[in-house]
Amino acid sequence: MPPATTRRPPTSRRDEVLATAAELFVERGYHGTSIRDIADAAGVRPASLYSHFASKEQILVELVDRYLDALLPRLAEAAAEPGDGATRLTGLIEVTTEVSAAHRREFLILSDDWKHIVRTPELGALVRRRDQATATWRAVIADGVADGSLRPDLDTAAALLVIFATLTGVFDERYASIAGRRGKRVPRPDGSRVPFVTILLDGLRAPPEAPRRRRR
Repeated sequence: MPPATTRRPPTSRRDEVLATAAELFVERGYHGTSIRDIADAAGVRPASLYSHFASKEQILVELVDRYLDALLPRLAEAAAEPGDGATRLTGLIEVTTEVSAAHRREFLILSDDWKHIVRTPELGALVRRRDQATATWRAVIADGVADGSLRPDLDTAAALLVIFATLTGVFDERYASIAGRRGKRVPRPDGSRVPFVTILLDGLRAPPEAPRRRRR
């Protein structure tokens, strides 16, 4: 598989505004950030900002599109790899982790502001692209159930909820204290070493033959 897309440093005033907006959207939320907030943080006048972007929603679209542009081709490639459904599901998780690590802010914006995105007709293109990604996940899970590599009673909606919530928790620093990382930055997994993949696919319960440790 090709390497994950990496973030390039801003090369123009427009890129600087996008980077500033991304930080504010993650910190304050889309609705908690105004155009003036973005302009002030970027060191430009609001009127100058409008020369680059017609609206705050256009900024949101460009940020989320960057993430989806990197993610969708990688998902399609992982889904088309040889192997059973469980193997390819692992590939989807690893690819999504890699891309989300390289586009952390854009990933969190899509996750945190999804309610606004899905309820806004003007953002329908983003919804359709996200639905395209979800359809890939659903198809691979269905293949795994059909070929016996995933449990036959698996609820696809519940499985996707657990996977997506886990991915969000990995990259959202608000969950750092839960994982015992208070005051530390969240690690950026590269996809080849994703500790939660085994937990997601194999569960938390020890196999029957596993010896139990005595409490001290």
